[in-house]
This record gives sequence, C-alpha cells and structure tokens, in this order.
Amino acid sequence: MNQLVQLLQEKFNLDEDTARQIIETIAGFAKERVPENLQGLVDKALNGEDIGPDSLGGMGSILGSFFKK
Repeated sequence: MNQLVQLLQEKFNLDEDTARQIIETIAGFAKERVPENLQGLVDKALNGEDIGPDSLGGMGSILGSFFKK
C-alpha cells in the first residue's frame, strides 16, 4: 500500500494520512462488492502484491487486471 500512498501523494499533492484514508475508503468499497473469499485479493492488489491467474480459479487475474495501470 505504501507504493499507492506515494503515488497519490505525488499525483494529487496529498499528505500521507489523507492518501491512506482515500485508499482505505476505496478498499472498503471494493470489498463490500466482492464475495468474502475474494476480499483478500483486494488487499493484496492494494499492497502491490502480484495476483496471478491461478488465484481462486482465475478470479485473481480478473481482479489483478482491475488494479493494473
């Protein structure tokens, strides 16, 4: 998540706390809309972890593509 925090800080001239609050709000929003067994993948994506195509029977690649540039 630190990488995403830095990106928000640089792109929008935000302080660290504000950037983290934005990310936490978006993460909560996304996790409310996916099945419980996929919520961990949202956290992984936001933390910059690779979500490979084998994650949860291919759902990882779908979520992974959502969070890629």
